Amino acid sequence: MRRLRGIVVRIAEILCIYIWGVGIGYLLNSIRFPMPFLLGPLFCTMFWNILYQTGTRIPVATRSASQLLISSAVGLNITLDHLLMLAGFLVPMVIVTLLTVVAGFCAAGILVKLTRIDVVTASLSSVPGGPVEMSSLAQKYGVHPAPVAFAQTLRIMLIVVFIPPLLFSFAGMSGQAGYSAATAGQGGVTDVLLLLAIASVGALTFVKARISTPFFLGPLAFCGVASVASLPIAAPPFWVVAGAQVMMGVWLGSVFDGDTLVKFRTFALAAIVSTMVLIAMCGLVALTVSELWGIPLPTMILASAPGSLTEMVMTAKILNEGVVIVTGFHVIRLFLILPSAPYLFSATARLARRLGTTE
Repeated sequence: MRRLRGIVVRIAEILCIYIWGVGIGYLLNSIRFPMPFLLGPLFCTMFWNILYQTGTRIPVATRSASQLLISSAVGLNITLDHLLMLAGFLVPMVIVTLLTVVAGFCAAGILVKLTRIDVVTASLSSVPGGPVEMSSLAQKYGVHPAPVAFAQTLRIMLIVVFIPPLLFSFAGMSGQAGYSAATAGQGGVTDVLLLLAIASVGALTFVKARISTPFFLGPLAFCGVASVASLPIAAPPFWVVAGAQVMMGVWLGSVFDGDTLVKFRTFALAAIVSTMVLIAMCGLVALTVSELWGIPLPTMILASAPGSLTEMVMTAKILNEGVVIVTGFHVIRLFLILPSAPYLFSATARLARRLGTTE
C-alpha cells in the first residue's frame, strides 16, 4: 500500500510539473520570449526541485520521445542537394571537431585550477561527449561519475539557455514567429503518422545497432532518406512540436535539485566559469570558420556549439539557419569524439599518473 501511494504521489508530482511547465511556456510565448516551451519548463522544473527539495525523477523516455519528434521534423529538410553540399564541408567539420576537443581540455585546465580536482575528472567533465557516455568512462577510469554527469548536464543547460536566445535577439524573431517557421508545411494526419512511423523504425534500428543518440540520429537518418525519396510525409502540428520541447525542458531541469546544488556548489561555480570559457572559444572557432568558408555566422555558432545537438538543430530549424549544415557538423563531431573517447582519456589518465596529478 505504501509503495502504491508513493507511485501515485510521484505521478501527481510529475503531472504538476508538466502543467506548470506548459503554463509557464504559454506565458513566455505571450510575451514573445524565445523558445518559451523549452526554457520555461526547464527553469520551472529546476526551481520546483530546489524549492521543494524533491529531486523529482523524470523518466528518461520523455527526452527520447522529444528527440524523436524533433529529429523527425528536422529530417524533412534533408534533400539530395543538401547531402552533396555537406561533402564540401568535410574539412571544416573535422577542424571544428578537433578544435572543440582542444577547447574542452583548456576548459578542463581551468576547472582543475579552480577546484583542485584531478585531471581525468576535469577532462571528462569538460570535453563534449554527453552525460551518460562520459559518466560511463569515469567509472572505467576509477573516478567518481557524479561530478562528471553534473558538469556535462550543466554545460548542455548553459548552452541551451544562452545561445538560442542570443541568436533570436539578433534575428529579431519572437517565440511565436519561430514556432510558425518550425511548423510550416504541415500536411494531413496520414502524412504525419507516416513520418512518425518511419522515425520510430529509425530509432529502434539505431538502438539495436547501439549507435549513440539513437532517438535523434535514427529518426533523422530514416526521415532524411524518406524526404530524399519524396515519400508523402509532413511535419507534426504546432502542439506536437511544443509538447516535445516541454518534455525536453522538463527533463533538463529535473537534473538539478537543491541537494545536488549544495553538494556541488563550489564545483558548479567553477564548472559554469569553465563552460563559459569553452563556449567563448567555440564562438571564436565559429567566427574563424565562417570567415574562411563563407558559412553564415549564426549557422556556424550553432554548428560549433560544444554539445546539445538536439537543441541546436531545433534552433537552426526555427531560425531557418542552415539546418543541414548544423546537423552535419554535430553528427560528424559525435561520430569522431565518442568512438575515440576511450583512447583519448586513456592517454589522459596515463599522463596524469606520470605527472602525479590524479590525486
